[in-house]
Amino acid sequence: MAMISYAQNHEDILLWRALKHIDAGFYVDVGANDPQEDSVTKLFYDRGWRGINIEPVSEYFTRLQSERPRDINLQVAVGAEDGSGSFYETKTRGWATSDRTIGEEYVQKGEALKVEVERRSLDSIFGQCNPPAIHFLKIDVEGAEKEVLAGLDFQRFRPWIIVVEALDPIDHRDRSQEWEAAILAGGYDKVYFDGLNRYYLAAEHSDLRPAFAAQPNVLDGFRRASEVWQEEALIKHHAVIQAQADALAQAERQLAEAEAKHARESEQQAKSRDDALRRATRYAEQVRELRRTILARDVALAQMQQRANEAEANYQGVLSSNFWRATAPLRRLVETSPPGTRLYARRGVKAAWWAVTPWRIPARLRFIQERNAAETKLRADQEKSRPIAARPDTVDVEILPAEPYATPRPKGKRTLYVFVDHTVRCDVNTGIQRVARGLAAGLMQIGERVRFVKWDWALQRCVFLDQDERDDFARWNGPEVTGDEDDIYPPAGAPAVPVPRTSYGANNWLIVPEVTHMTPHPQPLTDRLIQWARTFGLRSSFVFHDAIPLRRLELEHVAGIHRKYMQDLRKADVIWPNSDWSKADLLSFWATRGDEADQVIPEVTTFPLPGGSSRRARITEIAPSDPLILSVGSIEPRKNQLALVRAFQTYRRAHPESPWRLQLVGNLHPDVHAEIMRAQAEDAAISYLGHISDEELDHLYRTCAFTAFPSLEEGFGLPILESLWYAKPCVCADFGAMAEVAREGGCLMVDVRDEARLHDALVSLIDTPELRHKLEVAAITRPISSWADYARLASARLDREEHPLAALGPIYFWMDGTVDFPKNTGIQRVARQLARNLMDLGAKVIAVKWDKKAGQLQPVSDEEYEFLAHWNGPAPEQWHEWIEPEPRDSRGWFIMPELPLHLSTMEQEHVLTYVHDHGLKAMAVFYDAIPWKMREIYPEHFSRAHYEYMGVLSGYDLLLSISDFSRRDFIHDLATMSGRSQKARETIKVAVLPGEFAESERVTTIHAKPAGAPLTILSVGTVEHRKNHLAMIEAFLAAKSSSNVPMTLVIAGRDCVPELTEKITHIVAREPSIVWEMHADDVRLRELYDECDYTIYPSVEEGFGLPILESLWFGKPCVCADFGAMVEVARSGGCLTVDVRNPHAIADAIHKMSDDVYRKRLAEEAVTLHFKSWREYSEEVIVRLAQFTPRGFLDEIPLDGAEIERRAREMRV
Repeated sequence: MAMISYAQNHEDILLWRALKHIDAGFYVDVGANDPQEDSVTKLFYDRGWRGINIEPVSEYFTRLQSERPRDINLQVAVGAEDGSGSFYETKTRGWATSDRTIGEEYVQKGEALKVEVERRSLDSIFGQCNPPAIHFLKIDVEGAEKEVLAGLDFQRFRPWIIVVEALDPIDHRDRSQEWEAAILAGGYDKVYFDGLNRYYLAAEHSDLRPAFAAQPNVLDGFRRASEVWQEEALIKHHAVIQAQADALAQAERQLAEAEAKHARESEQQAKSRDDALRRATRYAEQVRELRRTILARDVALAQMQQRANEAEANYQGVLSSNFWRATAPLRRLVETSPPGTRLYARRGVKAAWWAVTPWRIPARLRFIQERNAAETKLRADQEKSRPIAARPDTVDVEILPAEPYATPRPKGKRTLYVFVDHTVRCDVNTGIQRVARGLAAGLMQIGERVRFVKWDWALQRCVFLDQDERDDFARWNGPEVTGDEDDIYPPAGAPAVPVPRTSYGANNWLIVPEVTHMTPHPQPLTDRLIQWARTFGLRSSFVFHDAIPLRRLELEHVAGIHRKYMQDLRKADVIWPNSDWSKADLLSFWATRGDEADQVIPEVTTFPLPGGSSRRARITEIAPSDPLILSVGSIEPRKNQLALVRAFQTYRRAHPESPWRLQLVGNLHPDVHAEIMRAQAEDAAISYLGHISDEELDHLYRTCAFTAFPSLEEGFGLPILESLWYAKPCVCADFGAMAEVAREGGCLMVDVRDEARLHDALVSLIDTPELRHKLEVAAITRPISSWADYARLASARLDREEHPLAALGPIYFWMDGTVDFPKNTGIQRVARQLARNLMDLGAKVIAVKWDKKAGQLQPVSDEEYEFLAHWNGPAPEQWHEWIEPEPRDSRGWFIMPELPLHLSTMEQEHVLTYVHDHGLKAMAVFYDAIPWKMREIYPEHFSRAHYEYMGVLSGYDLLLSISDFSRRDFIHDLATMSGRSQKARETIKVAVLPGEFAESERVTTIHAKPAGAPLTILSVGTVEHRKNHLAMIEAFLAAKSSSNVPMTLVIAGRDCVPELTEKITHIVAREPSIVWEMHADDVRLRELYDECDYTIYPSVEEGFGLPILESLWFGKPCVCADFGAMVEVARSGGCLTVDVRNPHAIADAIHKMSDDVYRKRLAEEAVTLHFKSWREYSEEVIVRLAQFTPRGFLDEIPLDGAEIERRAREMRV
């Protein structure tokens, strides 16, 4: 068996020639690198040798450890002495070096990474390892040879042969003069130079010199390792081919069996579909009946509760009646009597009662029956239910930052991230790459702000291309590189630059023109891309090319991954198919494989690809041509060029002297390679040109007479339009996407599946110049769009996002609590102002309340419309007239701006069920989790009700939290509810409430006071524990006692906690500098703001902190918390934030606010702040609603059932 040479320059063969008489020798390999590829020692190891391998690069050291267990493997660099030093690791195998000059040059070019490694001398290594005789020492250290040799004592250690790589790794000059003298002085003779390495022989082994007389040659009896590996791969490939051939034969047999089975099953399937439809109808009716039953039960429970309330009222009335007081002695007498006597007495009284009121007996019997039935039902429900556990304070929940919000940006200001991950790695410019380049160039041409991105598998996110990749993308008519792009795309080899997070509302997009399962990454990217885009605030749009892998048997090996790709596209925002044919395939696929419960699909709009070239002007005049038929496109079974070749061969047999030629351009598939080559060999008029340059292709188009594109299946058919761009007629299919492209003129359409018809079409164009001329005229006059036109279509589609209201249907606006609430508290203010401003923006807003008896939404009354207009609410005529909710009104919304705790949890769930059953999406404003979060200070039933209310909210489609702090609390608290936390992360967004108080005029001027004048401090808010009034009062008294400035504290707010009220009332009674305005109305509150100098809002827990903004609205600085929702409000200015839990910190803040200059600076900030308006808030709500509004529905697709079924069958779905 021939030896295998692994070394790159056959160094191992030369050394074996000299040392083959040694049975189990010893080697030392400095710079060992890979244990197989280009290895000098692999041949010797396989023959029983062992040695020392020295390799500092981790990747190769790990392989050496794995594949060379007999060897001593050291991960160190070698130098003149022991220590540590710099080492330069490179991407290119074999370039790593410890030479500083060479390494730094690599670093400057971005080709190396500088690291610190352990360094040892050869003397140290040999002294430790104590090797036997060293038969050869090989040194390959990329320029550091002198340092290595300086650490070797030639008198102590005597390798028989030393091999040193002598050429500089960069300029390849001979550097042996730098270190050769040391070897020669050590008692070695120079015996050979192979053009790369120099060989030195120890003087005491001069008998080996004849082995170096000639270069390795055929007489050495060796083979290259690369040849052996190629042969092994070829054998494996042949085995795979044979296995595939066997599988194909088996598949053909199975196909015949399957077709017979399919015929039998089709009838059964039709019957099963009918049965399924009947069952679905029956189940739907059962569901509706169950809902009616549940609703009836709830109504009955509500009635029973009402009766119970009435009974309780009657009972209390009896207890307070004169009769009850008058009969007290008799009752006491009965209670002191023996039990038996009491029992008989009660029975007697009852009998007397029923005797004198017999008309009450039927009602009593009904009550007893209803009570027994209700108790039975209650016991059953209790067995099914489980208690809600209180949230552990230590629950560990990872909460990502809130998605920012921005208003939609127009063309030129929005950013379009075009995904070209595969294109920049592809060495050819196939159809998909042409689409990517053309679309990108068109978008830049029309003024869009475009950035090109790829996927970084390590970071699991999109990053910008590097500059080399950007230059590559500009090839083949791609978008030209502009002068300012160096600041966008990093240099090649530099760290990746991730795409920054943006806001969904900003109308920035991820545009994907590629097929994302065609990727160099370990897994397809479709789902990852869409999820990443959504997480980072981008809408996503995909160009859909075709479903060909599902339609063609020869592509069965990729059909599964393509099905997954098509299914994942349902998660995108918008899909742009290349043709109506591809669109119908995609919709049919979804309709067949979709979940009946999930009807939502993306918007799908056909954007036919352009035929124009951005670099070649369109031909508008007919020019003389050569007798040449041109066919452009990948040459494979689906493209059907073999039929074209055979049709042309038929013509040639009938016209052997004809000057007409057929030329094929494109990538040649192995399945058709042999026949194409044979046809070319048999007839010189047929030629395959392979891949050619753009200039060569341009010349062929200009000189040919016509083109032929005989493809059987396309998503579009770009070569057809490309031919027409050059005013050249095209022979193509009269079906599928090809017919869509061809029908506007310039083409001869035939059934290309029939070779005879294809032959006739060629003959017609060859023999009939008049027909060619007619088609040439049609080609010149028909419209052909450019990539700029295509980009304008895409840009116009993106412009629609600037008007999100157009995506929304009617808005059913919950006013159940506000319609009769006597005050305009924070929640009522939100309800009124949000409704009014949505109407001002053009939304169809319908006021609704809940009909408990009917279990449905109903319109409010005229009187309630009038009441809602109070406190600057919407005028009655602004509300949209009532529209009955329809189950398929799937773009309508229901908005819950209130806290509906007057409804039971079950009733709240019924409201949500009703909304969803009528095709509406549901949105709620979430204020805070305080009653549950601080349940130690709230009644248990109230805390539990709030927790259950948050559970109901988790079923809403969208939640708008009034602060990021509340958002985080909501996600944190829902972590205890199984299956709800993850959805909450996706559906809850932050929409900070406005600071505009529309019912009051804003203060924009400062009223200065004389220096040292008395100060009035105002604190507005309900007096309860979390508002922290006691700490504020303690701080005020401490600050007042140590201040020279007279000051008064005014508390404005109602009381609600008796024990706290008692404490503060006692303090106010003895402290004249503290005033409590317990019943201040809006007018009085405005006066208090005018009279005060600043405010303190000492609350320790809020969902938002509206009094802080109210203070700033009236031009008054505010002292408030430096944590929670309060600091979110305060950070915009005008506030002094402190730890309000610490009275000393509040006291220090009061002292600081006594400084007139400091207080004036904060007041100036307050009067100049920008306050978010209710209109801006409402615009944000509309954008968020549009974000969650479905773009399309399966039951709206424009295809009938027969076509869907036919396409599904053709796609083998």
